[in-house]
Amino acid sequence: MHIGPILKARSIVKSFGRIRVLDGLDISLNPGTVTLLRGDNGSGKTTLLSILSLTLAADSGLIEMPALKQSRDEKYIRSNLGFVAHSSQLYGKLTVKENLQYFGELQRIQFLSDVIDDSVKLMGIEDRLNVRVDTLSHGLRKRASIVRSILHDPDVLLLDEPDSGLDSKSISMLELLIEDLTKVGKALLITSHGNTLRFGKDPVFAFLHEGKLTK
Repeated sequence: MHIGPILKARSIVKSFGRIRVLDGLDISLNPGTVTLLRGDNGSGKTTLLSILSLTLAADSGLIEMPALKQSRDEKYIRSNLGFVAHSSQLYGKLTVKENLQYFGELQRIQFLSDVIDDSVKLMGIEDRLNVRVDTLSHGLRKRASIVRSILHDPDVLLLDEPDSGLDSKSISMLELLIEDLTKVGKALLITSHGNTLRFGKDPVFAFLHEGKLTK
């Protein structure tokens, strides 16, 4: 297991027009730990996860993986991150399997077919591999998106309201997945409006208010 934070962000600033959403924000994600991020609507939770995943640029600040080599190399950071956004980030005209194959090939995953077969079982979608994504329900798309995010075995997983649209069975699968990931030393940051998810042992709670995190 890594010693010290896997992902660390310092002095993150992000504004949209005249509105400063993140104001010198600092955050550290530690191995084997779930950090639960709360905040009012519009407080910047999705913005923060998008910046941490390097899908959105901050106005200023630093993101690094201090526990890993090449800690500030963006390509390296991306390869060690998994991100579940509000949108599925899947191609609707492709099947679930085609989406996972495409992503897996981008990540140069070895033994990709075996990895896909094992991963889809974690979220119970092994019977939907040959189904086009645009025919799936919202909940099934979310499950497929979760599988996509873990396919390359990332050290950090960012989940933006992953329980949205999931039924009780799917939520139970997600809870087991979260527990398994923390046991092997992954760092997770999760946003959630409700109280449907159980986050296992000793989650860290953080609240985003006026652009900064409070405990």
